[in-house]
Amino acid sequence: MNNQDTRNNNQTLINNQIPNMRIHSLITLIILLTLLNLSPALTHDYLAQNVVPLTAATDLASAYAYPNPANFNAGITCVTFTNLSANCTIRIFNPRGELAKTISITGGSGETTWNGVTDFGGNAAAGVYLYLIESGSEKKTGKLIILR
Repeated sequence: MNNQDTRNNNQTLINNQIPNMRIHSLITLIILLTLLNLSPALTHDYLAQNVVPLTAATDLASAYAYPNPANFNAGITCVTFTNLSANCTIRIFNPRGELAKTISITGGSGETTWNGVTDFGGNAAAGVYLYLIESGSEKKTGKLIILR
């Protein structure tokens, strides 16, 4: 791998981490404000002026699910799908390739959650799941590990 390839790979990694950094920075800010016992009004004013609102993505290239792996035994209550188009469908397939869950989004904000319950009402078993996100002619696939 030459230096240009390394730079391109590093830039791709950085670009993919920017949304995560915003979320982590916001969480850190909330924890810090709570520890400092600052007034809710001050907290609200700061956040209203300095946080970029979540908006739906224009394509699915950067869509992903987190946390991955999702360890429901360790206090995780849901899996979040983010960087979604405003109108899309998420299909989640179990380790046997069977459709476990369908989530349809219309007019969404770019993010949705799944509580690990299948369309049949049971908890998704541990294993490697595949997900397919579709929006118009666009498709994005990924893997999701569920731990129980």
